[in-house]
Amino acid sequence: MNFVSYLNGSSNMSSDSLTVHKGMQFSTMDRDNDNLDNSSCSSVSGNGGWWFNGCAQMNPNGKYRQSDEVDATAMIWAGATYGVLAAIKSVRLLLQVA
Repeated sequence: MNFVSYLNGSSNMSSDSLTVHKGMQFSTMDRDNDNLDNSSCSSVSGNGGWWFNGCAQMNPNGKYRQSDEVDATAMIWAGATYGVLAAIKSVRLLLQVA
């Protein structure tokens, strides 16, 4: 199961980091379904799973870091800061039955 259909419309964030990942299959460190060549976003982003397309827009399953310690393994959301990577404190994922 690859859970492709997770985003049916656009998100309501002021700057959206979800749309770039729309239509992607769920990727994990042992199941690479993203578009990164020669590696997997899950592996370079702290081994968490997500619907990665590329690795730069968001990483909700990364490690908690202070804002000045942001790197590829950090829990980040570029949409919260209009494309500038910033550490986020928490993520809440809400599911709705179709």
